[in-house]
Amino acid sequence: RLLDPQTNTEIANYPIYKILFCVRGHDGTPESDCFAFTESHYNAELFRIHVFRCEIQEAVSRILYSFATAFRRSAKQTPLSAIATPQTPDSDIFTFSVSLEIKEDDGKGYFSAVPKDKDRQCFKLRQGIDKKIVIYVQQTTNKELAIER
Repeated sequence: RLLDPQTNTEIANYPIYKILFCVRGHDGTPESDCFAFTESHYNAELFRIHVFRCEIQEAVSRILYSFATAFRRSAKQTPLSAIATPQTPDSDIFTFSVSLEIKEDDGKGYFSAVPKDKDRQCFKLRQGIDKKIVIYVQQTTNKELAIER
């Protein structure tokens, strides 16, 4: 649940089973006080990326710890029949979690996340502004793949 800090009113909620991936900004960067997560929305073909900046940088670690705790609790509650048969390490099937973040130059030396149009499910990009695209790829199943540039 996302709460307004002044009124403690719920702004939004995200069911844990719909959250696919979460990440925090790297230490020592302007994004170190940020965290983000990807959720499946309506169906498996539509995803939303939510990016947040915390006024207190230490809060990011506490928030991600809360995510980890919720994921563990959710995994314990998953019935065995809902778990797919695991792939063998020699299987040719590899599964990845991928998320995309688009940022625009804010004119102050930083890049800010681009807003998304809720009605049309598209990003609101501005013309003539430098963009930064960040793609996060995390392997979720099978033996580790060695990837070279």
